[in-house]
Amino acid sequence: MSGGRPPALRTGSRNIVHLGNAHLLRSVQTMAAVPPRDPALGGRLLVPAESEVSTQPRLYAICATCHGPAAAGRRNCWSCALAAAQLGSLPVVLPVFLFGLGSPAHRALVGYKASVTPAGRAAWGAALSGVLAEWLGRHAGCVLGERDGCLVVPVPSSSGGRPSWQGRHPLESLSRSAIAGSGCLQLATVLQPGGRPPRRLRATAAGFAVERPDALRGRTVIVLDDMYVSGSRSLSAAAALSRAGARVAAVVPLGRLVRPDHNEATAAFWAARRALPADAAHCSRCSAPRSLERRSLQQGPRRASAVPLRSYGVSERLAA
Repeated sequence: MSGGRPPALRTGSRNIVHLGNAHLLRSVQTMAAVPPRDPALGGRLLVPAESEVSTQPRLYAICATCHGPAAAGRRNCWSCALAAAQLGSLPVVLPVFLFGLGSPAHRALVGYKASVTPAGRAAWGAALSGVLAEWLGRHAGCVLGERDGCLVVPVPSSSGGRPSWQGRHPLESLSRSAIAGSGCLQLATVLQPGGRPPRRLRATAAGFAVERPDALRGRTVIVLDDMYVSGSRSLSAAAALSRAGARVAAVVPLGRLVRPDHNEATAAFWAARRALPADAAHCSRCSAPRSLERRSLQQGPRRASAVPLRSYGVSERLAA
């Protein structure tokens, strides 16, 4: 990470300087507490995650697994390479949109489950449900290919819930609303916290327990999460489902976090993504060049390989 004082982020009427994730989260929770006057997340508020090819290959690459920024010349980002070393092969990750810290999309992703008022949680939840419903309506075929239908499995909290949730993660309600009326998608709340909760950069298939594994064996599933940071939680959930015999078609997070202050490659990636208008007609899979589409049809879903972490300057012991 580059030295010096990081830039301030403008969020609404105040600036927030990066003082750590906990400080920023508290600030975003405070802003998300009040129901927005216009909670709709229009295209101008969302950063598209629709390209699989870097427009500046000398500056950055796009991770073949999570579609986030990777170092120039790399097939996978550092986080996905680490997760592959911990879990084995990884399913493709198709984010609905990208978001930055303190952005309106970040406020929505925090507010729908952490706003202090029921009205605030409902407003943010309705906005995100609408975005997800449109994306799934357009791109379920991109995720499933020739399959007729599948189960949508939301990822629960790995560390317990909040009293305001009343025993049910808000993502469950959001998912149910988004797929209502769909003929090919069915909600399945079969994941529970496991004995070893996944941590940042510490993915484990033991992080979640699968209820009714016999009902999942051989079924195709989409793993749905709200925020994707390092991917440990989402990918751990996918690994648990795979162990239970399910076929994971993709991990679909609502938002994938991008921190442009992380390094030059991430900054270049973010600048290129923000320059594009958000367009629900395209996703990370269907907007690929024809040559990549033909190759993916011939080879099947792309999966990250457990590349030697020494190539990233990281000790192999981190993958243990």
